[in-house]
Amino acid sequence: MFMQIVVPVDLSDRHQPALDLAARLVERNRGEVTLIHIIEVIPELAVDEEPDFYDNLERRARAHLTRLGEHLAQQHVPCQLVVAYGRPVVEIMRYALETGPDLLVLTTHRLDFHNGQVCGSVSYQVGLFCVCPVLLLK
Repeated sequence: MFMQIVVPVDLSDRHQPALDLAARLVERNRGEVTLIHIIEVIPELAVDEEPDFYDNLERRARAHLTRLGEHLAQQHVPCQLVVAYGRPVVEIMRYALETGPDLLVLTTHRLDFHNGQVCGSVSYQVGLFCVCPVLLLK
């Protein structure tokens, strides 16, 4: 059922549960996992105006994705690595719309309603607005 799963990641190390689940879901059908990281473009600081700054961010992102991809390779799960620029929620949803994955798997945190936290995270916004099925892992 799941041939193409997209796992959006930031540069933290909290995505292992999402990677493991995505690998298990695609391995049955010999599918593929795409790891995507969005580099947020700072308003009023275009990519072409500060190429060294954004190049450094992209190098870090690609190195992180490569490490995560090596974990999938050890499980014999093919993967693609994608780095894009823009607003994370918008770019993740755009990528899903353009590529049509079977599922997005995102790691998220529990909401803390006592401190006024209401669905402001990237993962919750993608979960609410994305066109394809989304699985949030807490």
